[in-house]
Amino acid sequence: MQNRVASEQNLREAHSGVVEGGVHSVGTHPESHRQVPAAEAVREQLERLLASSHFASSPRCQLFLRFVVAATIRGDAESLKERNLGIELFKRDAAYDTNANPVVRVAASEVRKKLAQYYYEPGGQGQIRIEIPVGSYVPHFSFPDQGPGYGKEFHRPEVLQPGAGEYRAESTPLAVPVVTVRPRGNAVKLAVLAAGLLAICLGGLAWRAITAESPLEKFWAPVLKSPNPVFFYASQMRATQIQNGPVLSRNPGATTTLVGRANSDTTNLTVEALSDSITQANIAGFLRSKRKQFAARAVGDTTYEDLQKGPVVLIGALDNYWTMQLMRNMRFQFNLDPQTGEFWISDQKKPGVKLGAMNLSSGVPMTQDMAIVARVMDNETKQPMVIVAGLYTAGTLAAGNFVTDPQYLDAYSRSTPHNWQNGNLEILLSVNVIDGQPGAPRVVDSIVW
Repeated sequence: MQNRVASEQNLREAHSGVVEGGVHSVGTHPESHRQVPAAEAVREQLERLLASSHFASSPRCQLFLRFVVAATIRGDAESLKERNLGIELFKRDAAYDTNANPVVRVAASEVRKKLAQYYYEPGGQGQIRIEIPVGSYVPHFSFPDQGPGYGKEFHRPEVLQPGAGEYRAESTPLAVPVVTVRPRGNAVKLAVLAAGLLAICLGGLAWRAITAESPLEKFWAPVLKSPNPVFFYASQMRATQIQNGPVLSRNPGATTTLVGRANSDTTNLTVEALSDSITQANIAGFLRSKRKQFAARAVGDTTYEDLQKGPVVLIGALDNYWTMQLMRNMRFQFNLDPQTGEFWISDQKKPGVKLGAMNLSSGVPMTQDMAIVARVMDNETKQPMVIVAGLYTAGTLAAGNFVTDPQYLDAYSRSTPHNWQNGNLEILLSVNVIDGQPGAPRVVDSIVW
């Protein structure tokens, strides 16, 4: 009985990919040999991640990452399902609708992006990697020289060899039927020619598959192919006085600080929305992964000549002067009534219709937001321009997810004209808002020209 309990414990550790107190070898092929970090090393790396600037300001992401890592280390990875996480972490009802309330998917997406941002930085590249693959909530642990998927091409799924104390890859040979053919005369030449043509075709298909651009890369192609750096212009607001209110739950002794004086010069009191900053960071992370140079500029200090220096990414709408100016000839446009405070998106094909109209002064909780994603070669600046903007903060975050998460552009590419990657396009998005956070963006309508 004791041996069986020990075997079951080893099997649980196999699912977690972690062994308490040491490292774990996987695979018997010399090139497939890899080691999985010890549990204690993973815990230490987890604490470094949670203390970093990427996670310190997001208690929800901290809670999510700590929970899934702990469950995986103790061999409980099978419990990391969307519904279970919704109930355990976010206190949802046991019968809640995961499609209508994607709080777990949203949290996982945020954590994946924060992990990617952390490991993009030079300080994180040499550390143990904790990653959550898309489509799963079970984290993977690896040493920095291995990276995601290290050695997968050299071994089959690992199995636990009873009593061996280590993982070994199955090595059962595959049975391949052998057919003997004795061609004669011209048949030999034809067979050789056919085999050569087949090899050329297969090689061409393989090369095409390897070099083919993904829909995400096709969307950003005009920007990435430009020889000039990319310039970010995010929404900005001017404030006479800013109140710096501390988070009292973390720093009870702190006091509120006022920056600036009434009626003073507000030049140095430029405020950028947090949602715009997060969106800019996500896009910057993608550009950095493609080795594309970029820089951020203040909207208020930008001239028309500045927009002609390279590709432009405009983030936000109602507080971004250049977004409003450069979208004035597009089909979908942002609108604001300064008298009533109402704002909405208009469709030039449907005059008078107010899409996603909202007024924050009404006090009605927000349950839905809308956004616009556009990619055009601007006729005025002669530079590729990408617009990522929502009516409100949740819409901007959702639009940022749409242009950086491969799954959304993959789905869009399957349902839109084949020439979308070569022309201009404008996409209208809708997103559910839950606890102030956006769900998955949905395409409402789009135009390609």
